[in-house]
Amino acid sequence: RLAPRSVAGRQLTFRVRVRSRGHEEQVDQSFVPQITSMIALRSIQALFFFFAFCKGQERVLQKVVLPDSLINAYNPRCLDGSRPVIYRDNATSTRTARFWVIHFQGGGFCHSLATCSQRATTNLGSSLGLPSNESGAGVLYWNPVQNPTFGESNRVYIPYCDGYFFSGNRTDTTTVGNTTLHFRGQANLEAILQFLLQEGLSIATNILFTGESAGAVVNYFHSNYIKSLMPSTAVVKFAPVSGYFIITPHLDGSPSSLFKQALEGSQPEVHNAIPIRGNECMESGEIAQSACLAINNSYAYSTNNFFVINSALDAFSLAPYLNDTSFCAMDKPDRQLLSCQPSDVAILSNWRSMFLNDLTNNPSYSKDGNGAFIYSCYEHATPGFQSEPFFEFTLNCSTQLNEALLDWFLSGSSPACDHIFLPCEFPDDVGNTTTGTCNPTCSLPGSSLSNGQYPACISDDSSGKCTSPTTSPTSNENDNTKLPAGAIAGIVVGVLVGLGIIFGGFYFFWEKCLKTTSNNPQSKHKSSL
Repeated sequence: RLAPRSVAGRQLTFRVRVRSRGHEEQVDQSFVPQITSMIALRSIQALFFFFAFCKGQERVLQKVVLPDSLINAYNPRCLDGSRPVIYRDNATSTRTARFWVIHFQGGGFCHSLATCSQRATTNLGSSLGLPSNESGAGVLYWNPVQNPTFGESNRVYIPYCDGYFFSGNRTDTTTVGNTTLHFRGQANLEAILQFLLQEGLSIATNILFTGESAGAVVNYFHSNYIKSLMPSTAVVKFAPVSGYFIITPHLDGSPSSLFKQALEGSQPEVHNAIPIRGNECMESGEIAQSACLAINNSYAYSTNNFFVINSALDAFSLAPYLNDTSFCAMDKPDRQLLSCQPSDVAILSNWRSMFLNDLTNNPSYSKDGNGAFIYSCYEHATPGFQSEPFFEFTLNCSTQLNEALLDWFLSGSSPACDHIFLPCEFPDDVGNTTTGTCNPTCSLPGSSLSNGQYPACISDDSSGKCTSPTTSPTSNENDNTKLPAGAIAGIVVGVLVGLGIIFGGFYFFWEKCLKTTSNNPQSKHKSSL
């Protein structure tokens, strides 16, 4: 027990009563004042930081319509002919003033004149109904405490309105009914990037391009062209979310409908997307250009740095593969595999194996500077347009997605194996567990499984590392630089005082701040691909 005895200037004296095995000893000790003062001061500063953050305001991304000069130069258009827009917010820290995070929205694609005509009447084919601002979620979340570096950088959100991965390249228009269709995806991409270069991207030092689903496909298809426009001295990296679609026959043996539709949409009478400018796969001449619409092929030929973020049980990929809306996981996706029988789990485990074999055997997978975060959750693209999965999806019961991404982004060209995290394997009885998954963080708070909290970690995920943990250096038992007992006691008291201030402040911070901000803003435009 510690009781203050006197305070004289910066000198603190405490009475220390030590009880041990039924007897007690009382001693007076003059503590080291500089140590206790320093710890208390730093603790109070941290407390003031917490309070200051609570009073901070959410920074939204403001809509910007492309100017006339770029419209006249490139003729960028949404499907309905409206002008493309972007949403942006400037960096808030001098440290990240030249850091940029640029996110492409997802949302499927149209593969025929009929489907494009329908799409042109929505916010995925027109900019006319888009709001004046976007909240920003996932990697674009504004809070620098929860989202360090990325939340403080120049943040850009690029809506998706051309219908085919920013890849259409027709100079003419087509009329379907009362709708005149424009297929200007590549022009949209060029005009938007040129605008950002004018707005400060031209002096960037670190740039992260990302996007979910169809926005992730933009990364795979256009990474080389995008990088060619960036400053030559900048570090440019790509982190696509839920865009690694494998091409495999359906469970019933029929051909992949997803790839079939992608081929249909690329045709001259629709988007006229082939060749995709700068696509290294299409420019290689080694395989048919149409084969490069398969993501694994575009990824294989890319010389750029990728951090693949994907579920091994991607719900969008599984839907056509299973072709059965009553399948256990598809019936109630928020329950993960809780409704699945062992035979169902076997089918999903086989899909997981096919996905991992395709990815891990890709030549780009192990290249220096690359990485991957592959989780086992039955979902599609949620870390791209929701903040909660981005901050909470965890592998190895310890490595969170947002932390793994930031570590890779700042790592230079380190070996890929230092930045590869792979999913756990499903036990045969996963359908009978309390979570319906081998990774408890798949059952996010708010789902029907979580009861507002995470279950305990029940199974480690496997991850590859280049090196084994190094052993701690051997201590020198003859070290004569030990602190006096009084100094040690002073440090202990200072730490206790500091911890009391920190935990008290953090409790206020949690109650007044994080419980509010934990309901992170969700994007208004959710993805279907």
